[in-house]
Amino acid sequence: MVFRDAWVIGKSHDPVLTDVIQELWALIIPRNIVLDVYWLDTKSNWHADGLTRPTGTDKETRLMPHLFSIVSQSHGPFALDAMASAATAQGRPQLPHISRYHDSNALAVDIFLTPQLPAYGHCYCFPPHALMGPILALMLETQVTCTMIVVDKVFQKSRSAHITPPWWPLAMQSAQSVTLLAPPGTSATQAFHKGTWKACHPLTSSDSCYSLARLQQFL
Repeated sequence: MVFRDAWVIGKSHDPVLTDVIQELWALIIPRNIVLDVYWLDTKSNWHADGLTRPTGTDKETRLMPHLFSIVSQSHGPFALDAMASAATAQGRPQLPHISRYHDSNALAVDIFLTPQLPAYGHCYCFPPHALMGPILALMLETQVTCTMIVVDKVFQKSRSAHITPPWWPLAMQSAQSVTLLAPPGTSATQAFHKGTWKACHPLTSSDSCYSLARLQQFL
């Protein structure tokens, strides 16, 4: 959908996507080629999704169960696993979850398209590092009480200074407490491989795993 809309207007907020679109326009206009772009939803495009999207437990990871137990005992109970799948949703019994793609067992699909999110109550969320900023902004904007897991490089050393993600100060300001779950050199996550859950590689010397408890809008 993003590409389709950007194609129609000839540009995007993403400079890389803009360059691709302009290169395509430069290619087709001199040749009198008409290129129509259509968006198909997941249900209509499930054949292609099966080839291009990471599905199945062999491609999924989650926080180690004993670490989730610590988080749940300290900051739970949780009403929802906000970013999970039928395979990775935490809890015993398993928490209701919001999935990334179409999932018949999920309460909803795509956390960014779930306006009723605040109605579910206190949620647990373990987002990909690249989505930490957008997820944090979503939780605070919608006033959802959330406990978030972060595997961070906040203390990674560069030649001149520490590297701090732009969302980190807001997270620190909004969290009721920050708990170190796994220090460098230990395993914080597990992946499903050849029929069983196995610990992922230990955290690097610059990584740690934290829980940011009960993120709330700071007033």
